[in-house]
Amino acid sequence: MSNCRPDNTRRRPGKPSDKLEVMSLFDYGATAQATRAEAHEAAKPKQADRTARAEEILLSRGATGCTRHELADLMGLPLQSICSPALRLLRDGLTVEPGIRRPTPSGGTAAVMVHVEHANECVA
Repeated sequence: MSNCRPDNTRRRPGKPSDKLEVMSLFDYGATAQATRAEAHEAAKPKQADRTARAEEILLSRGATGCTRHELADLMGLPLQSICSPALRLLRDGLTVEPGIRRPTPSGGTAAVMVHVEHANECVA
């Protein structure tokens, strides 16, 4: 008989001897839930910055305002990165949608958002 050990028990210089953790395929979403929570915590600082930048842009645009598509272009971000800050501004009462719509790049129309300081200047 040979005195050989399997590769996973051999110690190698400079390499950690920890074995990989085996994860079940049936964890019922526990791993995904933990990953989502970590991603959400990591994104919080970006969300606050994006919301503040979006408010500044909307304030500077006056009664003209902008759609979410235009806001994304002005901020140099994809549309999906703007939707959450835009919704936060609407819910916090810092912006309004006065009923004006503009064409989007995809051929549809989108609601225009205006900062509340310029809302009374809008004509729908």
